[in-house]
Amino acid sequence: MLLFIAICCALNILSSWIQVPDFIYRLAFYRYLFVLYLACMVRKYDVQLSGRVVFLGIISLFFLIFMTYTDINLEPFFFNQWRSCHWLGYFYTVLCFMILRIIYNATHESIGSKFFVLLGGFSYEVFLCQMFVFSFITLDTFSGIENMLLSQLVFIITTLILSIVPVLTYKLYIRRLWVR
Repeated sequence: MLLFIAICCALNILSSWIQVPDFIYRLAFYRYLFVLYLACMVRKYDVQLSGRVVFLGIISLFFLIFMTYTDINLEPFFFNQWRSCHWLGYFYTVLCFMILRIIYNATHESIGSKFFVLLGGFSYEVFLCQMFVFSFITLDTFSGIENMLLSQLVFIITTLILSIVPVLTYKLYIRRLWVR
């Protein structure tokens, strides 16, 4: 784990040093190296929800809140673009995954679970579509809505719909063509 943390820090320092533009950093694969490492460890060692996972998830959550709501610059160790996408923030992702896995195991026969399993098969396409959507829709798009909470809610709903519905429609259409 320390090796991957060192690699992620080195890549963040390099990104800071060469001043990678935001639109390039957003698409850079190396932002996800640590979460890929964590996913492999969870899968390989069948990591379960434990006190250690919860502790790291809570530290990660505090880091994410700190990075999101402060203007403190932690460069070069945490590149200042996409402030919530750093190795320390990914323990929260693992904690959320563990909780969702427990919920899925308890409700795997429900329609909602079947929908999310179907959608999970298209996760890469949804990710790519989401990157496209985020390139032209930002929170500023909804600046006309005076209530900040409502503005953020509309932003989340809009980006979710525009990221998922086109992929789901296309994939199900293609699947139906192949069945004929």
